[in-house]
Amino acid sequence: MIEDISIFIELGPNDGRGPSLEQMNALIVSFPELIREGKHSKEIELLRARGDDEQVKRLLDAAVEVGIDIWEKGYSRSGFGATIKRSYDEMELQGCRFIHSCGGDAAFLGEVDYPLSCDPHGVPALAGKPKQKSRMFGPPEPMHPSFFVARGEAKEKLKAANFKGLRFYPIEFKRARSLAPDDKLWAVWSDLILPPMKNLFQTDAGEIGFAKDVTERAKNAGPMKGFLSKPEIHYLNEDLKAFGDFDVALMREPLKIHGTLSPRPVFSQRFRRFVIDELGVPFGGVPVCIDDDDIIPWEGPYPSKWSHLNQRPEWLEKFQTEVSRGKSI
Repeated sequence: MIEDISIFIELGPNDGRGPSLEQMNALIVSFPELIREGKHSKEIELLRARGDDEQVKRLLDAAVEVGIDIWEKGYSRSGFGATIKRSYDEMELQGCRFIHSCGGDAAFLGEVDYPLSCDPHGVPALAGKPKQKSRMFGPPEPMHPSFFVARGEAKEKLKAANFKGLRFYPIEFKRARSLAPDDKLWAVWSDLILPPMKNLFQTDAGEIGFAKDVTERAKNAGPMKGFLSKPEIHYLNEDLKAFGDFDVALMREPLKIHGTLSPRPVFSQRFRRFVIDELGVPFGGVPVCIDDDDIIPWEGPYPSKWSHLNQRPEWLEKFQTEVSRGKSI
């Protein structure tokens, strides 16, 4: 696994939010090479550093030492932000029972129409005619989490493989005047709905909470796992055992994009290998984790090399108490 991290620290507005001038000056002295001119003040910015870079640890250690709360829920309140992007190697992906999203080098077959609109099954509509006329299978565009579309020989091969839970629904094209038969695409979807995931959800406004709570009042919301940019989804082992085997199933908690709800599929390793071996299409994605406990998944700003330094913040423990008392995420 390779991790890249970006860190942002911005001077607060002098109203109790964000780092003070004294805190920022202490960091500026130690990290002059990371200073950037922001809209209203100087910022400290470390972009796309490798997760095992010693400078990453030094900067995070220094921020903690001067009293900056790197565990706070929102950038607007703490002035501190970090995103960790994980890239998984084939051995790690091969070791997962289930995977979500559709990473890889597959050519995109179309562009999701915005503002987002979905059919009754939650399948997003595409904008114009499909691209890559020679490609029979792939994601419509690099959105996250994404989904697959298929046509022609690829669709027939998938259908013949008898994957449990697999359903095909025709894609709606919003801005195509006419479609030839070969242009039609089908969403690789499911009628199976997974048990509740363990992840909290986060909105574009920075609110974090239980999916059904924050999604209701947000314009955009999706699952989160601390500071990971593409969260690993977690399920309880006992829930999946009761659910039974599947190859394609939908997350119970839909994303909310531009005010529209749309679920995303989870795929089995068997399905993934078929896509790679039989369809010849790369299939990366993000691992689905299966846990024996009800601990809410969370990753701190320290990358894996120094993950022992991460602390579960107080605000997260409040949610954990509710879960331990029986509240469903």
